[in-house]
Amino acid sequence: MRPATVLLMTVISAVLLPACSYTTHVTSAKQPPLVFGSPLVDAPTQTLSIDDIQVIENGQAGNVDPGFIQRFALEMRRSGLFRAVYDPANAYSAPADAVRLKLYVTEVLDRHWGEKVGKDILVGLSYLALMPVMPYKMEDSVSLRVTVTLPDKSTREFESFTTAKVDYKGFSDSKAAEDDLKRTTMNDCLNGLLAKMKADKEFLSALEPQ
Repeated sequence: MRPATVLLMTVISAVLLPACSYTTHVTSAKQPPLVFGSPLVDAPTQTLSIDDIQVIENGQAGNVDPGFIQRFALEMRRSGLFRAVYDPANAYSAPADAVRLKLYVTEVLDRHWGEKVGKDILVGLSYLALMPVMPYKMEDSVSLRVTVTLPDKSTREFESFTTAKVDYKGFSDSKAAEDDLKRTTMNDCLNGLLAKMKADKEFLSALEPQ
């Protein structure tokens, strides 16, 4: 292989490999630490029924991801707060005196397409040469709010909020970057929600047998 060809391939690799990567990080305030290990209620006696999950995506009603429902129900089971957990599909089977929970998910995903199109118009065809190394970003904000109704009909409300962003280049897998961004945001927000529930002494006391 000619030296010039080797040099060209080296330069192309040096440009394109970084352009195919992306980095994701949380930009909002740090969530309270999630405590793992021993249950916070000595002997959980309460049953939890997840009665409803509502999703709003970019201001519009969205579909509830079955995988997220399973994840949320699993985390409620692992929390050590409840003896049993019924997901929305099985809420009808929960006992009449179960703790009732409604979850509201609000997500705003900003792909910055308007900014990208504006740059395209400004630089014209010359943009094609810069596309592999031009920086782009997406931002995702998630709010998780739960309303918990206890057997005595009193209610408690908990809310968690997370914002994250992903930086990527023109030749990156934008779908993979978006998926990683949404996963990072949701995981951090869910951990924050669980931490707040498990740190609320009045709530924990209300779950104890009277």
